[in-house]
Amino acid sequence: NGQADPAATHQKLLDNKNLVFFSNPSAQFPAFDALVPVLRGLPRETAVVLVRTPVYENALPRPGTPGDYTQKECAKAIDGLAAQCPNVRIIDLLTHGPVSADTANFYDIQHHRAPVATMIEGMIVKQLGHWHGMRPASPN
Repeated sequence: NGQADPAATHQKLLDNKNLVFFSNPSAQFPAFDALVPVLRGLPRETAVVLVRTPVYENALPRPGTPGDYTQKECAKAIDGLAAQCPNVRIIDLLTHGPVSADTANFYDIQHHRAPVATMIEGMIVKQLGHWHGMRPASPN
């Protein structure tokens, strides 16, 4: 019928190992600097959860590369932002691990599927529950 097999196309995309992670040798992240006063301006009872969402492992930088340096510096910058804003929590899933290693979790190298989104949602709820000193309400 002239159409590619969707499963084969998906696997081919995920198997691409020629990706280059964005590099930022300056390790400057001005957006984070601009975000600090916004977050500090929120009422103290307003909890904020910042999420670095997962990508498929082939989209993550290889160790020792400029992209790996950028990735680590970005994570440090976000941690520094959270240290300046006591109402901010971080969930960092932009790492190698079980989520990033499973092709079933992704439509392509950077877009996760609904089960991952549901997992992230649960993590956010848990963070908010800890922040407010309460257990998350049951969905019933």
